Amino acid sequence: MIVLAVCGNGIHEPPYEECDDGNTISGDGCSSDCKIEEDEEEEGGGEEGGEEIEGIDISVNLTEVNLNLAVNTNREQIFVVKNNGDSTATVNIIQQNLEGRVLIQESSFELAPGETKETKVIFVALEETGVFTGRLFIGSVSVDVSLNVETQLLLFNSNIIVLNKDYQVRQGDKLQTSVTLIPMGDPARLDVTLNYKIHIKINNIKFLKL
Repeated sequence: MIVLAVCGNGIHEPPYEECDDGNTISGDGCSSDCKIEEDEEEEGGGEEGGEEIEGIDISVNLTEVNLNLAVNTNREQIFVVKNNGDSTATVNIIQQNLEGRVLIQESSFELAPGETKETKVIFVALEETGVFTGRLFIGSVSVDVSLNVETQLLLFNSNIIVLNKDYQVRQGDKLQTSVTLIPMGDPARLDVTLNYKIHIKINNIKFLKL
């Protein structure tokens, strides 16, 4: 199978590409066909070679995302993207190895020089459990993503046995019971709090003790 490079996706794919700055705009150091552009002043041999165009400088508040999610849930994450350059930047957001696990609010937008924008990305936990890793490319910035998906419900079966003879407790005696909790879900070790009720019957009068 032949895999062709995609110019403008923010992923440098040699030997087919010399560069990839996340757009297909020439004049920013990386041409529309993903070739490195020579400085026009040096190429012309002097200042008359052409006007120098500043490169695009994008920064993102997060370069790593680690989330713990329950199955069939999602989590919203806000990314703050800033254009630190001197020219308008086209920012593309692309996912890698996160198919079906990420919803991108805006896959492409423009930022004026010095402009900051908040963009929303929703990470989705499907029914399959496990750790799923991938990347987001926000412009030329790579964001590592790790999603730890676990089951939503903690299921237990219980076995309660009253050890007192005939299930009767005389006044002043102790109620002897054996309570066993059997985990039915994930095998991971868990701390469990057991809440229970005791019904007391004296002379046909029924009491409930918590």
